[in-house]
Amino acid sequence: MEDQAYHSMSSQENINWYYQARLMVIDALLMKHVFNSNQPLQIVDIGCGTGGTSIALSKYGSVVGVEPSAVAVSLIRQNIPALEVKQGTIDDLLSLLGAKRVDLAVALGVLYHRDILNPHSAVQTISKSLNSGGWFLWGDSIYPALWREHDDFVHCGRRFYPKEMHDILQQNGFEIIYSSNLLGWGTPIALGLSVLYRMRKLFASQNQKPETLQHTDDRPLPPFLNAVLKQFTYWEWKIGSLGIKIPFGVSRLILAKKRD
Repeated sequence: MEDQAYHSMSSQENINWYYQARLMVIDALLMKHVFNSNQPLQIVDIGCGTGGTSIALSKYGSVVGVEPSAVAVSLIRQNIPALEVKQGTIDDLLSLLGAKRVDLAVALGVLYHRDILNPHSAVQTISKSLNSGGWFLWGDSIYPALWREHDDFVHCGRRFYPKEMHDILQQNGFEIIYSSNLLGWGTPIALGLSVLYRMRKLFASQNQKPETLQHTDDRPLPPFLNAVLKQFTYWEWKIGSLGIKIPFGVSRLILAKKRD
């Protein structure tokens, strides 16, 4: 990602509605399917960004963050010195962990990046990092039609189709335990932003002017609106978890278990 994106993430991930709603969903999934209070988990947070999710996960056990960006690693060491973080990519994961294997691997907004040349290979490496019966929590952006300015800014290489994510997991030794779209309510907004973005790029190319990217999606919002979006996003997912799932969304969150 652009260095500016990491600085924005560092300042926003502890308050921004999306990060916080996603953590509420993750907590619900881990408490239901994964966590046993008598046995703390060994966790690796792959592409941990500036460490907010890693710290939140530490309530479940011991967390190691893995992050390729020197800027992000520096921000973690400055702001969250208690978090163990190692600089590297998914390709470095096994060497960074050494002989250690983990119970839970987390990759949120990672495999869609353009630096991931082969998602299949990345998931294979993640599988090798897990103990037998270990868990993989994968969250990523979905539907190529929703590509917009934010995706270019954070160096997106692909948006997945949900079935594509399922196929990658199943073909690499995982059983899907839970899978759900997030931000169904945001799909029309994302689609509108995508259309505007493509029109601007087309206009810029016709006028031989480069497209200038300005921001990520995590800009500060008024506190009341931020709180409303956080609760609305969580409760949309919560209703979906009871069986009334919205068939579209902006991202997908999948909990999968490594087959023995």
